[in-house]
Amino acid sequence: MASILPREFTRALARTRGLCSASIGVWTQKAGYKNFPVPPNYDHIEVPTERQRLKFYQKVPQYPGNVRPPKMTKRLDLIRGEEEIHRDLLLKQYGIVARRGGMLRHGHLEMIRMTIARKINMSKMFAIWRIDAPWKPITKKGTGQADGRGEGLHRPLRHPHQGRACHH
Repeated sequence: MASILPREFTRALARTRGLCSASIGVWTQKAGYKNFPVPPNYDHIEVPTERQRLKFYQKVPQYPGNVRPPKMTKRLDLIRGEEEIHRDLLLKQYGIVARRGGMLRHGHLEMIRMTIARKINMSKMFAIWRIDAPWKPITKKGTGQADGRGEGLHRPLRHPHQGRACHH
């Protein structure tokens, strides 16, 4: 059905781009048919019932009462080269794979965990970690200290190699 519309209304309708078509004073609706392909069937995948979300990793590893956290060098050799063991996804589905080596802090793992938790549909999906919790002690001087007085524990890290499947 077409009707005569005021000039301001016709200009506003002309800006809607595709929802309707406006010509000189006449407004007509557009309708179309979309043919979407049938989505793939995932009935062969078994969803675990006990734990579907990514588990929380502790910010600092818990040591027994008589053990102090170790102090060590930066060990940048741990982030060089490609991963040799955990290269493939366990269940041959979807995942996040590291394209380069690097260091992941607790905040990075929490961001990944919370993003996955927000996007996951618990009735159809699940997620598992393929990387260890942060373990490497990184030291940092306190604020306002001069050089030469030693270091204190700053944060533990975990560094996946290039090509490592982190989780899926």
